[in-house]
Amino acid sequence: MKLISTVIAILFSALLTASCTKQQDLNESEIRAFILKLDSYANQKNVPELAKQLSADFKLTMIENSGGTEEKVLLDKAGYVQLLNTTFSAASDYKYVSKITNITITKDTATVTAETKDSITIAGNTTSSSGTTLSTLKKTDGTLLVTSVIVDAIAE
Repeated sequence: MKLISTVIAILFSALLTASCTKQQDLNESEIRAFILKLDSYANQKNVPELAKQLSADFKLTMIENSGGTEEKVLLDKAGYVQLLNTTFSAASDYKYVSKITNITITKDTATVTAETKDSITIAGNTTSSSGTTLSTLKKTDGTLLVTSVIVDAIAE
């Protein structure tokens, strides 16, 4: 009888572990929906909601080419949220569009490559950029968050 109880306990434990692991696994439709939500928050200039989607250890690398000059900016979550707040509060208009070109999924982590275009109007001056964005997403405890973003853009 004790052997049967042990076998049942082991099987239950294995099923529970498999169930928990399966809940953490990502799928393409979940990722696409998450990216659409992020795009929507960006277009609404909704910094609080964008910030909630970033992991505590979030890192941003921005590489922008403008007139033959390359500028590289590295920011953590706090720095990025501050930049968004400052920029969006000064902007009268902001438009952001992304088109996913590739998604790679490994259990609870996904890498998303997208072509992006944005334009912003500040004090009557509109600037635009386009480029490629590489985002890493991770699902932890059932919550999907952005852990890093690398933006390679050209100012137009």
